[in-house]
Amino acid sequence: MLSLNVGALQFLQPTDGQNTVKQKLGRSEQPPPTQILTQLNKDAKSGNVRAQLSLAKMYHHGINVAKDMKLAFYWYFQVAESGYSTAQFNLAEFYYNGIGTEKNLKQAVFWYSRAAQQDFIEVQYKLATMYHFGKEIEVDYVKARYWYTKAAKLGFVPAQLALGKLYDKGEGVAKDLTEAQHWYEAAAVQSNAEAQYYLALLFERQEKFVQALLMYQQSAEQKFTKAQLRLAKLYYQGRLSEKDDIEALKLALIVAEKGNVEAQFLAASIYHYSTQVEQDLEQARYWYDKAFKQGHTSAESLLRQVDANIADNKNTEDDYQTVEISEKPSVKLIENLLSKPLEKPIITTIPNVKEIKRSLLDNTEALDKNIKALTLSAEQGNPTAQHNLSILFSIGALVPKNDTKAFTLMQKSARQGVARSQNSLAMMYFKGIGVKANYQSAYFWAASSAKQGNQEGKKILSYISKYK
Repeated sequence: MLSLNVGALQFLQPTDGQNTVKQKLGRSEQPPPTQILTQLNKDAKSGNVRAQLSLAKMYHHGINVAKDMKLAFYWYFQVAESGYSTAQFNLAEFYYNGIGTEKNLKQAVFWYSRAAQQDFIEVQYKLATMYHFGKEIEVDYVKARYWYTKAAKLGFVPAQLALGKLYDKGEGVAKDLTEAQHWYEAAAVQSNAEAQYYLALLFERQEKFVQALLMYQQSAEQKFTKAQLRLAKLYYQGRLSEKDDIEALKLALIVAEKGNVEAQFLAASIYHYSTQVEQDLEQARYWYDKAFKQGHTSAESLLRQVDANIADNKNTEDDYQTVEISEKPSVKLIENLLSKPLEKPIITTIPNVKEIKRSLLDNTEALDKNIKALTLSAEQGNPTAQHNLSILFSIGALVPKNDTKAFTLMQKSARQGVARSQNSLAMMYFKGIGVKANYQSAYFWAASSAKQGNQEGKKILSYISKYK
């Protein structure tokens, strides 16, 4: 059964001149296994602490002998009484978990404390957490803080972080943000990502925005999920730094892939509404759906909205023609724009100006009511109404001509993913109608439409590209 090799002997035995097996038998020869165990037992029974510790470890871990937790407990007890912190810790673990003896929390705490008093850092931290969270013992914040502080002063990062949280929240101690910052910083300088995150939160509350941003970034670089999500939100909101939807989306997607519902909703929102990231309704729908299935309260209505936009784009794609701002619409166009603001948009050919005027004089009262209804619908966010009203402002039909209003309404509709509005907005940017001419923006919106498969968008994109 026994087969002790030289490595095992070195693990179990000292080389400091005590009465050991190898010293008795000579360093160059490997003694018979049974003789080694016999000698260890003899030395242990005579009070040799190292022999006792060797036997405890052998029986505990099954090193060349069958595991025997009762014998391991017995020998750990002998060594613990001699003041060895490692044995005291192991003995406490045996009592705490009921290994090799009956479970005894009082004895466990006693031996944990004996080891902790010898600056056994991990044991100090364990005792602190037991008192802090009431792990099978009564909560005692005074003792929790005492042991956290002992370990923290010895440089143990988890204790420094825990102590920082206690002072930050005022949990069992008087709230002290100076102390909280001190311990957060002590852990943060040791590259603890969680401490960097909590330090960033503290800096943000204190309006120390440069320091907060730096700490969020350092924590996020270490892939700390909370920091990544917080930083994504800040970039999207343009807080602590300039608005950066591209970086916001990168971070949001990293966290969203881990199943975080807030990140999923944020990613969807960026794909849906961002003016810096190319709109992608399919991706917006994907992430809204993920968030909705996890119970996000706002995701359901936005998911329906995106579905409607996608359906609208598909239904109007084949018959869409770009509206040239300088041209005039037909009487039929104006009637359709006013009478069906909530249905899919109707795109028509160019009318005769005199014919429009005659029609308007004959139908002034009815058209006035329809204009009010169309305006109300546009103000409520209906993209079709926004698109149709934009056309009327651009041509000065039924409403005073106003290119700025026409641009604003078309932009609102385009941002909701309506391909035909994206096409018109692209031309407005290209020609400088209602807005300063901007080639990059024109290209972006034409590309957004083309990406949805809109043929007219592809034509506009090709046309604009010639002027690059």
